Amino acid sequence: MNELEPGDQEEKPSPQPQENIPVDPNIRISQKPTKKEKIQRIIKVAELLMQGLTGPQILQYTSEKLKWGISDRTLDNYLVEAYKLFEKDALAHHSEEFGKALRRLNFLFANCLKIQDYKAALAMQREINEMMGFRNKFTIQAEVENKETIFMVDSSETANEFKRMKDELSKIDKRLPTDGEGTN
Repeated sequence: MNELEPGDQEEKPSPQPQENIPVDPNIRISQKPTKKEKIQRIIKVAELLMQGLTGPQILQYTSEKLKWGISDRTLDNYLVEAYKLFEKDALAHHSEEFGKALRRLNFLFANCLKIQDYKAALAMQREINEMMGFRNKFTIQAEVENKETIFMVDSSETANEFKRMKDELSKIDKRLPTDGEGTN
């Protein structure tokens, strides 16, 4: 046997060299997204829906471009949540949205006047008038079967259409037999 002299060390097999894999701190090992990531994904899916993409197109985009690696089922869950966002937006309080729209129009009206764009200012005022219901009102009175009916309409086109319908009805009334004339 070989004796070891002082200072000699027993040779140990050298460990296999490990591959140097760069570690990106932004990449997580877990496949399941955090709550924050899930919300961001749902918002992204909603944006893609608004751009007109279909479910399969969104799945392809998220797989190829965003590298989400999600299943059809997971995408379906994201789509359901995205549509819930749309529904929530649609249920916004009418009075709040009306007030916001009116303030925007007044702001645009004032800025149009500042730059002396009177044509645009007039367009803004017309839009405000329409929002507030300040349009011309037309009244049409009609007598059908000895009962007077009054129609209130808020545009000249609708008023003309009602007048045409009234004229058509009066033609039919003249053709119908009256009591005692040919009725059994």
